Amino acid sequence: LEILTAHQDKGVATLKQLQSQFESTIETYMQQPITAKDGIWERIKQNLSKLIVIRKIGENHDGNDAQSHIARAEVALKKDQLTTAIEEIEALSEPALQAFGDWLSAAKAHQQVNEASDGLYHDVVMTIGSEKK
Repeated sequence: LEILTAHQDKGVATLKQLQSQFESTIETYMQQPITAKDGIWERIKQNLSKLIVIRKIGENHDGNDAQSHIARAEVALKKDQLTTAIEEIEALSEPALQAFGDWLSAAKAHQQVNEASDGLYHDVVMTIGSEKK
């Protein structure tokens, strides 16, 4: 019950809200400014991204780079596989992980509340079932 009461005032984001927030977070992440240590390719991509968005999409990206993790998380989220999406985002390194920090917190809160409410439901059903005997 602690998890449920911790979120009783504000509630948690729904899966649909998390999906929408994820898309917004991707857009924000893709617009991050380049730094002095970024190479020429990063600078070209940044300049082009002002005109068009260039990013990986779909689940067929086996890499461990940020865009591969984000693409796989996006697909998982569209399939309502929140746990997989969270795992993919947790695998990111900085600065990508930082960019997805708010979304990750909201997703974990959603997941914790769902798990707690499922557990509570199970306990109630078991209690009612045992009382009928």
